[in-house]
Amino acid sequence: MTMAVPAGRGLVDDVRVDGREDAGRRPDPEVEPKARRRSFSAAYKLRILNEYEAAPDGQKGAILRRESLYSAHIVEWRKAREAGALAGLSKP
Repeated sequence: MTMAVPAGRGLVDDVRVDGREDAGRRPDPEVEPKARRRSFSAAYKLRILNEYEAAPDGQKGAILRRESLYSAHIVEWRKAREAGALAGLSKP
C-alpha cells in the first residue's frame, strides 16, 4: 500500500539542514562513544569456573545468562587455569 503525503503538511522534521556543519548530527544516547572490552579479575574467573563446574547440566546456562558470559569465556578460562593456575588467569 502506498500513501502520498503532501510535503510540508502535518509533518515535523526534527533534523533540519540549516547550513551549519554540525546541523542534524545528534549523538545516539544508546551507544557508547568507544566500545571497551570487559575485564575480569582472576578471583572472579575462578569463582565462576567453580560454580559452573559444580552446577548440574540444566543450570549451567542459567549461570552464563546471569553473569552475561559466553561459553567461550569458560573454555578460555579453563585453558588458562590448566596452563598456569592463577598466573594464567590474571592476564587480560
